[in-house]
Amino acid sequence: MPDPVSTVLQCTVENSSIAVPLIMAGTAALVAFFSIKSSREIARKQATIALFERSIENELLTNAMNVVRKVHEHPEINIEEYTNSPKDNLNEGSFLEVKNAIRKVLNFHEHICIGISSGIYDESVFKQHRKQSTIELWSMTEKYIAERRKLSNNPKVFEHLEEQVKKWR
Repeated sequence: MPDPVSTVLQCTVENSSIAVPLIMAGTAALVAFFSIKSSREIARKQATIALFERSIENELLTNAMNVVRKVHEHPEINIEEYTNSPKDNLNEGSFLEVKNAIRKVLNFHEHICIGISSGIYDESVFKQHRKQSTIELWSMTEKYIAERRKLSNNPKVFEHLEEQVKKWR
């Protein structure tokens, strides 16, 4: 009759020749997984920062944001009027300049928010750099967005921007 201790030791030695490679393969897979995950997070943060750098260098976007701010600072101008036809006291060129500026700024921020929800851009980096200005943009353009949604019969116009602002408030 075989000794029970030697049988257990023999099974352990035999099984360890299978277990060690499995443990090593599992460890390697975990290291690879976390390495890839870390690389993706770094790439997402780099893409977000690069987007900020391009937006700062983009004179048209900066000018468009300044136009939106000027419209907001004039209480006699209702931003939602820029969803339709020109206001009586504005010429066609001025009206279109303001209308295009509003759309440019909102589309840019919607693009970023879609990128965040898709995992392309990093929310924490965006939040650190643009949280307050994004919330301010929403406040300045909320009536315009509501009117665009109403006129287009589409409640999803700039929905990602709205979701991001609601999340941060």
